Amino acid sequence: MKRKILVTILSGMLAICMSVSAVMMVSAVSGTSLVVGDDPMFTSTVDLTSEDAAAQFKGVFVGGSDRTVTAGDATQVWDFDAANGTVTSKASLVQDVNSVWSDWFYLYYTGAEYKNFYMEVTLQHVGLDAGWSGLAYGVEDSSKPAKGAAENPKGGLSFVQGDGKYTWHNLAINPSEWNDTGVIATNFNGLTDTVHHLKVYEGHMQYWLNDEDPIVIDVTMDAAALTSGNVGVAVTNKTVAVKSFKVTSLKSDGTVGSDDYIAPEQIQVTGIENGQTAELGKALDVSVSVLPQGASAEYTFTSSNPAAVYSGGKLYFKETGNYMLTFASRENAEVKTVIVVTVEGPQGYIAYPFTENTMAQFDPVFIAGGSGTGGIKVGWEEYFEIADGVLTTKGEGSGNVGNNYKALYFANRKTDNFEIVFSAKASGNNGWFGVQFAMADTTKAGNQDGVFAMMQHAAKRATFWGGPVTGVGGPHEIDSSYAPDAWNLFKIRVLNGVMEFYVNDMATPVLTKSAQSVSGEIALFVDDGCKVSFKDVYFGYLTDDGEVDAFVSVEAVTIENKIETAKVGDKITLDVTVAPETASDPTLLFASDNPIVASVNDKGEITCLMAGTTTITVTSKDNAKSDSFVLTVEENDEVVAVSSIEITNKVTEAKAGDELTLQVTVNPADASNKGLKYETSDSSVATVSNAGKVVFVKAGEVTITVKSEADGTVSDSFTVTVSEAGEAAEDGCSSSVAGIASIAVSFSLGVGAILAMKKRKETK
Repeated sequence: MKRKILVTILSGMLAICMSVSAVMMVSAVSGTSLVVGDDPMFTSTVDLTSEDAAAQFKGVFVGGSDRTVTAGDATQVWDFDAANGTVTSKASLVQDVNSVWSDWFYLYYTGAEYKNFYMEVTLQHVGLDAGWSGLAYGVEDSSKPAKGAAENPKGGLSFVQGDGKYTWHNLAINPSEWNDTGVIATNFNGLTDTVHHLKVYEGHMQYWLNDEDPIVIDVTMDAAALTSGNVGVAVTNKTVAVKSFKVTSLKSDGTVGSDDYIAPEQIQVTGIENGQTAELGKALDVSVSVLPQGASAEYTFTSSNPAAVYSGGKLYFKETGNYMLTFASRENAEVKTVIVVTVEGPQGYIAYPFTENTMAQFDPVFIAGGSGTGGIKVGWEEYFEIADGVLTTKGEGSGNVGNNYKALYFANRKTDNFEIVFSAKASGNNGWFGVQFAMADTTKAGNQDGVFAMMQHAAKRATFWGGPVTGVGGPHEIDSSYAPDAWNLFKIRVLNGVMEFYVNDMATPVLTKSAQSVSGEIALFVDDGCKVSFKDVYFGYLTDDGEVDAFVSVEAVTIENKIETAKVGDKITLDVTVAPETASDPTLLFASDNPIVASVNDKGEITCLMAGTTTITVTSKDNAKSDSFVLTVEENDEVVAVSSIEITNKVTEAKAGDELTLQVTVNPADASNKGLKYETSDSSVATVSNAGKVVFVKAGEVTITVKSEADGTVSDSFTVTVSEAGEAAEDGCSSSVAGIASIAVSFSLGVGAILAMKKRKETK
């Protein structure tokens, strides 16, 4: 067996210490370059703050000159303090306080056995007369000491003595009991935290403290010198605290991994399950492992819908729908896990599926030119079109940024704390689109009156740009993962004045800003610069704590008293049920597609006006759920008899030449025939026309009678004493016919004017 010891001394220090079986030389090995980074597959880091940390270790104590061995549960030899994250040797076990090396404490890690490994442990001595401290390896029997036990023939130690002198022991490499290098660790102070590094791989055993460079002990050895075994801590006398512990499996060339080929057998996916329902815009923490441990950890991720994104342990979806996700071993694609997921809109949010009916949930505004002011309300169909649930701007983008804004305000959604999730795809040379909010004046642009949360299509920059009232200023812009001509997922979150802008990555906002005021109306918007499509739009109310204030959407609207036929003059009050009963906004909108036949008011009251057919529709303001029925209105052929007639402007006296237009009330009001006949008892004294106009001709007494045209037995009458034109009435008062007549004429004119106005309004 060839044995050689290499001591690296790069700072000019040269130590030469020779023994019969070992040679020391200068070697160009660098301490810091030997540090091995963590690998999730091959690195085991023990959490010393865990309550079950002791279960991952075994403890052995060897005491005094008689070499008494105490072994078994780690807590027999070590004190575990989860609160402070330390494991401390029990000083009470020490038998020979005057000897620095007679009493040994071992703490063996039993999580795995290692042949080639890198170990990194932090130790701290407690007490000024502390002994030796270091690391153990090659332990095949964890109930025995690493040094001197026949059961551990290749057990070894790498440690520093109390003065910091590098020392090692391994009979399989060198039969000398102690291999004292004579090299002192730089600035060693055992009373402070000291990181011990031990790296063992084919032909090498390297040991150093902290990030010490230039001193590293590098012992060369035959490949067969070590066999697999447990690793751990080895210290002598008094009290030593372990403050961190981790070990990494290495290949024989010293790189992370394992020389033993392990075929992948299983892909383990946690954080999502087959058949699970996920939410649009919500990132899931998903981890993937190739099992068994040691198999190639590389794997692939594919999805039946490319709108699934898995990156950095986060899985999120840019579209609703069904997905088939496949995680497969890169080494063997047959080893895979397939997960089927249904993605729905975020729970508790208000959905805006784009149909012609749902557009009633928006208040469209068009702002002409590039000034950002002077907008007017318009019909959405003037600037947008709908196909297959996608809302798209008409025409092609002109590239004129900041011109002619088309805004779709969410009706009745004014709030300070909210979240909007939506998908959008834009094409063209330039343009802006996104969300504007905190709008006190809906006829202005976001950067004039409120806030723009917009995507710059050409520059691919997420931007906040606010007006003076909001205190946002700007534009504040940053590069993002936005992809032109492709569907992108966006989220705008506003909570207690803090604004967050997410682009595709739903786990981390790409841009965050604060505002002084965010109160106002909220809208989707796009300018003339590019052609934009929207879909999967969701609006969520947030509580002050940032939780979703769940909005219960209307699921169904049902008209309970649908009526197929009615008569002219009928009145019907609709009985409508909204489901569920807990719907947050049960407001209903009523409409008749032929209001000349039958009209319906905002209380659901139908008035049948003339014969014909119309469709009555009831639609929920939220979610545009609707129900309808066809109503046929027929002529009213039912005979309603006249019960009484009343002349309301009777007179008892008149003068020759006076005129009086009779005012007559027919009861009941819905009598089928309200026609009247007028009669005079003496036409030489007074005449009466078919329209009810009485003309008093000469002095005398006359009776005027009004009869029902349908039933002559129903009538009313009055008797008038007519005097000559120049005569006064017997009581000395002038005739009252002129005053009554003038009132009647005035009333008649007023009714005529009202009727004329009504007619013009109906035909306008």
